[in-house]
Amino acid sequence: MSFFTRTITRSIMAGALLLVGGAPALVPSAATQVVVSPATVEVSLLAGQQGEVMLTVRNEGVELVDLSAVPLLEEGMPKDVGKGLFATEPGEVNSPLGMVMTPDGRIFAADDSGHRTWEYSLDLVRLRLIEEHPHTNNASRTLGLAWIPPEHAPPGYDIGTLWWMDVRLDCDGLHCTVVSTQLLEGDLDGNATGRTVELVTGPGYSGPGITYDRGVPNGLAYDAEAAGGTGLFYYVDAVNEDICAIDVNGQVADGYPVPQTDYDPDEPMSILQAGLDATRGADGGAYLETAFALQSEGEYGNVVVTDRAGSNTGVETPLDLLHPPDGQGEVVQMYGVLRSRLDPSVMYVSIRTQHESGTSPWIVAIRAAPLPPRWLRASPVAPLSLTLAPGETDTLTVRLNAEGMAPGVYEGQVSLRKDDPNGEEAASVPVTLTVTEGTAVEPGAPQQDEALRVWPNPASGLVRLGLTLPEAAEVAVSVYDVLGRRVAVLAEGRFEAGSHRLAFDASALPAGIYVVRAEVGGVRTPSQRLTVVR
Repeated sequence: MSFFTRTITRSIMAGALLLVGGAPALVPSAATQVVVSPATVEVSLLAGQQGEVMLTVRNEGVELVDLSAVPLLEEGMPKDVGKGLFATEPGEVNSPLGMVMTPDGRIFAADDSGHRTWEYSLDLVRLRLIEEHPHTNNASRTLGLAWIPPEHAPPGYDIGTLWWMDVRLDCDGLHCTVVSTQLLEGDLDGNATGRTVELVTGPGYSGPGITYDRGVPNGLAYDAEAAGGTGLFYYVDAVNEDICAIDVNGQVADGYPVPQTDYDPDEPMSILQAGLDATRGADGGAYLETAFALQSEGEYGNVVVTDRAGSNTGVETPLDLLHPPDGQGEVVQMYGVLRSRLDPSVMYVSIRTQHESGTSPWIVAIRAAPLPPRWLRASPVAPLSLTLAPGETDTLTVRLNAEGMAPGVYEGQVSLRKDDPNGEEAASVPVTLTVTEGTAVEPGAPQQDEALRVWPNPASGLVRLGLTLPEAAEVAVSVYDVLGRRVAVLAEGRFEAGSHRLAFDASALPAGIYVVRAEVGGVRTPSQRLTVVR
C-alpha cells in the first residue's frame, strides 16, 4: 500500500465517446505480470470537450499487487526522481519555512523565528543575509514567503516584492491563542512597503494535545496568472487542513477554502504539512505542491501534486531517498518545498537533521517528478489503489479534458506503479489526445436564467450543479432518494448573488432515480431529477 491509507477519491466528469485500441499492455517481472487492455488510448475531442476511457487491468502474476495510476508526459518518470543533487554548506541556513524563487533564479529563504532572510544562487551558494525582514513583533514567526511580479507590486518596485507570512501565537501550556496572522510586503532588500494583508482562517481546535482558538496559516505561494491574471496568494490553514486563497487586497477567492488533499482524513489536526508551492506546467496546468504526513505515522511521505482544488493528480516526488547531506544522523523535520522556475526537474526542500552532536538545518536540491499534462488524469490515484490478487481483474479510468487546449496532437502516458506512485512500474499505457477545431459546450451546463441545473445526467461519478441567485440568500441543497430520504447535503449557508457551482461524488450511491432539491430564502425551487447509472 502507499504511505497513506485513507481511501478518499474525487471523480472527473466524463464527456464524449473515445477511440481506443491496441493489444494488451504487458510488463512482466519476477512475480508480477500486469496486463492492461486496450494497450493504447487514442482520443479525438473538440476544444472544450471532455471524455473518459475504461481500461481493464488483470494480475496474471502469482503475488498480490497494489497499483496506483500516475499521469505523465510522453517521456515518463525520470529514473533518478527523488535523488539528492546538491545542498547548502553546513551552518548556512536556519529553519526556513518559506522559500521562493524569482523568474531570474534568485532564491530567498526566510528564517521562521529570527526575522532574517537569506539569498542563494541556483546551486545553493549563500549570497547574502537580510538581517531583518518585515515583522509585527519580536515574538512572531515567519511561516511562509512569496514573490509577486512588478505589475502586481506598488509603483517603483521594478523587480517585484516579497511577502512574508507573519504569525504570532501566545501559548499557555497546551493552549494557544492566535494573536495575529498577516502578510507583510517588502522589497528584495527587506524594506517594508507598508502594504499588509490580514489572513483568513477557520475555527480553532480543542482536543487531545495542543489546542488553538482559531486556524493557523502555514506555507505561502503566489500565482500571478491565477484569477484571470489578477493573482492569488495560496496558503494552508494547518488546523483545519484547508487550502485558502486570497488576492493582494485580502479578498477570499471564489470557491475557497477547499480540502487540502485527498489524503485528508476529514479530521482536524491529522496532517503534518511542510511547505507550499503554486506551480504551473509547461502547458499551463495549475498545481499546488507540499510534503505531507499523517500525524498517526509521525514522518513525512512524499511531495504531493494536487490541483488547485486539492484533488490529487497521482504525481508525487519521493522523499525516502532524502538523506543528511553530510552523512551524519537522520532527517527529522521538513520545512519548505520549492520547484525551480528555471529547471522544473529540480526541487528544493528545507530540512533539519539530527546527529550525535545536535541538529543541523539544510536546503537540499532533489530530482523532482514531472508535473502531469493538464489534459490527462486517471484513477485510482494515491492514496487509493487497485488491489489485485493473482487472477483478479479491475478497471482503470483514463480521463481527458480539452478545455483551453489549442488544436493539435498531445502525447502522454498513464503509468501503473506498484505499492505507491514512485514504486516499480508494472505497466504503461500511451495516451494520444487530438484536439480539433471548434468548441464544445459542457453537456447540460446551466444557462443563466435557470435557477438549478444538474449535469451530467445520467451520471456515474462526479455530478455538477449550477445555481443562479438573483440576490444573496440562505441556500440549502440536498439529494433525496425515491423514498424521500435525504442521502446527501450539498450546501447549507448564505450565498451571494450570481452563479455558483457545486459538485458531489455519486459513485457511492446505488443506481436509481434521485431528486436534487434547492431551497433559496426558504422557498423551494423546481427540483431536478438525477439518474445514477453503473
